[in-house]
Amino acid sequence: MKNEDVERYLINVLKNTPKIVKDNLTYNNQILNKRIDFYELKKYIDTFLKNESDNRFFILPGLRGVGKTTILYQLYDYLTDNCKINKNQILYLNLDRLKDFGDLDILKFLDIFTKNINEESYLENKPLFIFVDESQYTHNWALVGKIIYDEMKNVLSFKKLIFNGEINELEKIEKNFILNVLMELKRDPKKEWEHFIQYGELPFTINKSQSETIQLTLDMKDRIVEKDMDMVKSFTGNIKIASYNLLNIISLQKPGTLSLEKLANNLNISKKSINNVISTFEEVQLIFHVEPYASPIKRIRKAWEYYFLSTQLKSCIYQQSGQASLNKEYFRLLLENFVGASLFKLKQKSRMNFGIFFDGEKEGVDFLINTIDGRIIPIDVGIGKKNKKQISKAIKRYKADYGIIVSNKTTSIQKEDNIIFIPPITFSLL
Repeated sequence: MKNEDVERYLINVLKNTPKIVKDNLTYNNQILNKRIDFYELKKYIDTFLKNESDNRFFILPGLRGVGKTTILYQLYDYLTDNCKINKNQILYLNLDRLKDFGDLDILKFLDIFTKNINEESYLENKPLFIFVDESQYTHNWALVGKIIYDEMKNVLSFKKLIFNGEINELEKIEKNFILNVLMELKRDPKKEWEHFIQYGELPFTINKSQSETIQLTLDMKDRIVEKDMDMVKSFTGNIKIASYNLLNIISLQKPGTLSLEKLANNLNISKKSINNVISTFEEVQLIFHVEPYASPIKRIRKAWEYYFLSTQLKSCIYQQSGQASLNKEYFRLLLENFVGASLFKLKQKSRMNFGIFFDGEKEGVDFLINTIDGRIIPIDVGIGKKNKKQISKAIKRYKADYGIIVSNKTTSIQKEDNIIFIPPITFSLL
């Protein structure tokens, strides 16, 4: 289903659910009794609404006919009548009614419900409730639920970390991940993170082999270049061919080292065409740019840095080219891209008015956040023995209250004086 079809379907579901619920709360004019499972889930809802608990993802097991659907109807009724939650903030989705549409992209349905239909609630961190019935009709519901859960939970923690230097909530997330995920996996955390940063970012490649993931990711890139770019701007055949090579070059170059003159000569197209293609790459959200922290005139003169919105795509292009040597520098470039993309997505999701720049000074830090009230927050990225020399200089130079280092220098999040150290694994949870 296309996005607009999904949105229309969900709006219709939201419109009809109140009547469906009302019709199914009674039998022979008698209100149905509530089972113990209802009261257990009600307790979790109450503590969640009071911000007293982070528990917000539940699976209700049981055979057909034991009353699970009735419990969902009763919880819906409790939320609307007792808790006064807006009906549009509660989605009851019965997958039995969607099974005839083929292989369901359930993540798309939930994404459109949270970010399109409930955009204001999502951005303002208002409570949203999703009840999924007959979940056996999608093979990966538990995984999809976790993706939605993690995203909704961690955006707020990310904002507090970046803009307030608060690490308390992130420490809880880190501890929970170590206890409930890493210890259960019983695998090397470093290897798990290396796999994630290369192959685990895009949901449609989850549970695929490495070779399948690379191929599917590159196929996605080719479809975007071949079809999506034409919807933004038409290019001649030779420029379209050059655009494939240009995207590969951007991936393989270190940020800030692109020369329009050299690119034009190597690809045999004009600098104007190079700029048009790069601009279109940004419009279709393959890449984004970061400008130097300087006056507007200096920003134009100094080369911009380009990053991929998907670090997985950058990694797959690297591997296709045979240049992924799996050394510290390779993973440092992927981590830098991931941090930059996370900041860019935070700005898009939260609609917060802040700037993302790079430090144009010699031996400067990787990123500078410029807040609406004029504060500068320096962020540096590293793999290996990353010291705090650069971040300390940046804190002093820009009179920052604190700085952030994303590095494997520490194994857990730590705050030393005015410097916050975050391991790559912990940052990847945000």
